[in-house]
Amino acid sequence: MGVEGDPSYGPAFARYYRTVLIAAPARAERDRIERSAYEVAPILEQAWQSFALPQESLWEKLPRVVCPVLAAWARNDSIISLKSNEPAIARFPHRQLEIFNGGHAAFLEDPDRFEMKLREFLARVYE
Repeated sequence: MGVEGDPSYGPAFARYYRTVLIAAPARAERDRIERSAYEVAPILEQAWQSFALPQESLWEKLPRVVCPVLAAWARNDSIISLKSNEPAIARFPHRQLEIFNGGHAAFLEDPDRFEMKLREFLARVYE
């Protein structure tokens, strides 16, 4: 749709991002993303198609990730729910899950708390 330059794609893309990036701190980045709708359309199309490919699944590899992993989740993510991803997160042997305010992108929507939790996580990793 966006790849072909459909004039309805830009407004639909903007409506989508207004439901995804809901917290005020993300507003400037959301506006930038909305302006890039047609530019990023081919990349997004390719990414979404790849999600359905069995060979792209990392499920079996997750238990072999031995480094510490910080999973940062936005509390109100209606696109990628925490509940449906908890089994995958649980497969990481050394994991920490943190829940942040926001709709999808914790680092954009709850940046101060995200930075604090990331710094705490890194301090423990590099003790």
